[in-house]
Amino acid sequence: MSCNCLKKLKITHKKVCMVPRQWLRNRNLECLLYSKIKFHYRIHGKFENLVIKTERVKATLESHSNYLWARMEFDWTTKPDKKSYLAVFFPCIFCSEPL
Repeated sequence: MSCNCLKKLKITHKKVCMVPRQWLRNRNLECLLYSKIKFHYRIHGKFENLVIKTERVKATLESHSNYLWARMEFDWTTKPDKKSYLAVFFPCIFCSEPL
């Protein structure tokens, strides 16, 4: 799961985001997360409340423990269920810089 936008970055470390399993069908998921989160953070100064819709599944980002959680719409659980979510690593928006 890598795309051209990530090949142009010097990546020092990655962050974890729990995403809906359906999103894994998106081949550019890491790039999508990186670009959407970076853009949202520049405008709002936070990660929370970013809404992402891909593969017909809508989710809202929120902080959970030491990682981000893309909580699916209408999911009322208090933590990510391992049957519904999977960890995806994406470049840190603070440390990654263009090559």
